[in-house]
Amino acid sequence: MQSRFISRYVGCLWFLGVLILQSHTMVWGRADNPAILTETHDQVARLIAQLGHENFRVRLNAQAELEKIGLAAYEQLREAVEHSDIQIARSAEYLLRSQNVVWWLESDSHEVRTRLQDYSSLNNTERQTRLMELAALGTDDALVALCRVAKFESSEWCSRAAAINLLRKLSALAQRPESVQRQESLCQAIQLTIGRANRPATNWLQSYAVQSLNSEPFNVNVWKDYVDKLNLDLSRASRTGYKPSMQSTNYIEEQKLQVLQFYEWMISWIRQKQGRQSALEVAQPSLVLVSKNLHAVREYCTWALSVDLPELVVELLDSSKSKLAGDDQQLHYLLAESHRKLNDESKATEVAVRARQIPIENIARLGQLARGSVNAIQSNQRIMQAMFLDERGMFDWEEGELQEAVALSQGSGTSFQARYLLAELYREGKQYAKAVEVLGVIKDSSPPDKNLPLADFDYSTMLASYHWYRALDAQQSGKLEEAITELRTACEASEKSQMPNPDIIINLYRLAKKPDDKAFFRVHFNKLVEQYRLEVTQEESRLAEATLSLRNTQRLAESCNQLAWLLSNCETNVEEAIYLSQRSLDFDPDMHTHLDTMARCCFAAGRYEDAIAYQEKALKGSPHNRSMKAQLVEFQQALEKQPLKKSQNGNGTN
Repeated sequence: MQSRFISRYVGCLWFLGVLILQSHTMVWGRADNPAILTETHDQVARLIAQLGHENFRVRLNAQAELEKIGLAAYEQLREAVEHSDIQIARSAEYLLRSQNVVWWLESDSHEVRTRLQDYSSLNNTERQTRLMELAALGTDDALVALCRVAKFESSEWCSRAAAINLLRKLSALAQRPESVQRQESLCQAIQLTIGRANRPATNWLQSYAVQSLNSEPFNVNVWKDYVDKLNLDLSRASRTGYKPSMQSTNYIEEQKLQVLQFYEWMISWIRQKQGRQSALEVAQPSLVLVSKNLHAVREYCTWALSVDLPELVVELLDSSKSKLAGDDQQLHYLLAESHRKLNDESKATEVAVRARQIPIENIARLGQLARGSVNAIQSNQRIMQAMFLDERGMFDWEEGELQEAVALSQGSGTSFQARYLLAELYREGKQYAKAVEVLGVIKDSSPPDKNLPLADFDYSTMLASYHWYRALDAQQSGKLEEAITELRTACEASEKSQMPNPDIIINLYRLAKKPDDKAFFRVHFNKLVEQYRLEVTQEESRLAEATLSLRNTQRLAESCNQLAWLLSNCETNVEEAIYLSQRSLDFDPDMHTHLDTMARCCFAAGRYEDAIAYQEKALKGSPHNRSMKAQLVEFQQALEKQPLKKSQNGNGTN
């Protein structure tokens, strides 16, 4: 096919798509004139029939004419690959595979052109990577490019991959109130780009677009039909061993994974539109697609829980015939969590107890083959498992793992790490006395020799935390003088640590009432502010000189975030705090800890609704974080009281 013609043809589609994005209205061009479409369709059909003509010159002329027609013949050629006449099928496949498609357009950004200029020369795996990069780029031209690939890609696997990537991005946009209008415009552009194409990927996109735009009511049966067709094709390929020549040697496994990816997107879409029960019914057949390797099973179970379908995890792992969980501790905890979500606490506890025993059995089997202390190995495994459980909000099971880790690692640096994590767990749960008890060993220990291998923890950080917990415990008991004394000690220890803790200063700010306590606060507050400002200035200077590495960028964002947190909580220079917080979000807009800080900054500025919006967004990234949940409640209560205050002020003036 003529590359110049293809570029011009697809360029027209893009130009019309841009008009849609600008005007937010559907525009149909002459190409959709039924008479013109019918004439072209009939001409292509005649030429395809001539590809099987007994006369060689007729076949050659038909092939040349089809090449001239270009992409307008694409759909009919794709269907002709399955023609009963082997000569027609082979000629159609040749035309499709030899097309010189220009995937990028002059109107595309440099980033999009760079990812597509050599697309035709890549294998399927490399093409999948490019499609993921386009989705990650997320600009309008990148997303419309995915739609083009879904329509014109000769490989069905790559066509579907493009559609799945695009559907994920569209769904994500629909979840953000500020992006809903953009998502609608993109859906309109997708409808125009697809036109009358009829293949799985374009059908998915068309159905999503019309249902998102409410052009048609949501119909779950449409999506059931799509996934049933995928399962049927996969079943046929598995039985016959069919493997297209242009596919890789792992064709069946790749197809299973792709169908599963489509399931995962589709179930989230159905869950949003029609509720949990409908999603569960549609999701059941996906269980047979899960590969038996550990990573795949973990991913599937984590996904099922993320869409609130714990029944899938129980059915996959807890049947009498299932051996997928094996001796994997993480899978057992995911199964226990699933039983808990299904309100079967007895079964959840049973499975969690089993999970807690697995490291002991694994170490026993490892025996003398282990390098280093078996206790240290098991302790580290338990710490990693505890961190996983913390992210999932399973705090009681996390506590058990950390307690085991502490008992296993007495006298080692790992012991202090486990103790610190356990103490922080108790602090998050406002069990301050337990946090003090866990770190009590620090008061009787000496700073470690930094030249020794066990010196893998910051003694000053541990000491500062110990006294901070003592202050929180005293404050909880109403012993404010004792709390102030402990906070002073904690401040001095924190200044010597590798990473000073601004929450200690903030706690002192809120309790200090006496002039000398306020003066003590001001001295240490100023020191920490100057330290953070110096770090921000240094990293900004490196950025301006274009010498900032990824690590330095993270340091800049973290320094901005820490300073913004300190200023906003101490109600000082709130506008500067907002600027710094936004600066940290410039590098990672979805970082939940930085969103949490921005929420506090907005609250300090009296922007309660903005504070709540940012806090809710932060909780999406860390849904089980108890401190973030408490801060959201604080903001909501403040907003509720705001009209009451205005009313009281009004009554007072009348």
